[in-house]
Amino acid sequence: MCRYYNFTDPKQGFDDVVEYFNNNVDEFYGVKNKFISDCQKIVDFTKRNDASHYEKIFELTVKIWPFTAIMNVLGDEDRDYVENIKRELVLECQKVRSKSEKIMYLALESMINMIKEILPDVYTVYASFLMLNEIKLGNYPDIEILIERTKSFFHKGELIKNESISEFAARNNFEILDEAVSDYQNVKNEIKGSVAFRGIIRGIARVVLEKSDLNSLKEGEILVTSMTAPDYISGMKKASAFVTDEGGITCHASIVAREMKKPCVIGTKIATKFLKDGDLVEVNANNGTIKIIKKA
Repeated sequence: MCRYYNFTDPKQGFDDVVEYFNNNVDEFYGVKNKFISDCQKIVDFTKRNDASHYEKIFELTVKIWPFTAIMNVLGDEDRDYVENIKRELVLECQKVRSKSEKIMYLALESMINMIKEILPDVYTVYASFLMLNEIKLGNYPDIEILIERTKSFFHKGELIKNESISEFAARNNFEILDEAVSDYQNVKNEIKGSVAFRGIIRGIARVVLEKSDLNSLKEGEILVTSMTAPDYISGMKKASAFVTDEGGITCHASIVAREMKKPCVIGTKIATKFLKDGDLVEVNANNGTIKIIKKA
């Protein structure tokens, strides 16, 4: 059986996944063992101190990503359908997840660092926006194109630029599900997202719209951004909590939050518009809310 799931879409059910693994426990353990083996290969490549191994790490990361998503979903006690999963599978997912998330974090950080080593200096700041073939062939696009990519988005492998998501959706007759609240000024003093890692933190909000904005982030402040990327790690280490507009349970912010054990709320849609630099806020990552205590 082959079934596609978008694990970032809360409207999609997981009944088929639950039923399949409940009825095929041996297959679950077979996939799990291959997953653990591939995770160990990633660790081995990161220890070799050879920048040429970034491609192998990339291939292995793509390979383990689907099972990482399954473990995050099936091992989450807060999801209603978990009660229907065989208990041994839930516990096994939780055990493997606690180790594998460190691998994902390690893989992402190592790949970016390796790629930066082989790039011409002028391209290192755009390492996260280069495509694999461009790096392999040394066929780097103009800097102006990379700047465009920082402001664009992908759809089925195609870079969509000079067009908003809503404009793209209208042109292609797509329906936007769970659209962000557009009139965010009318939201009172609290917004809600999805929990990535639990905890409650009060602190000063720092809105980061560009990587350069990380320079203004102070120790203990709350990082508020659209989404994080590997080159945000230095800022994430200083922050006490993370809040993002976008993302799902396997996004970069989620993985790093669980690795660093910092409260994190993802998928708020409007955090970067609703919150301002200097706002005193409470991030309640137990229930997924962000409340303004005192405006800047």
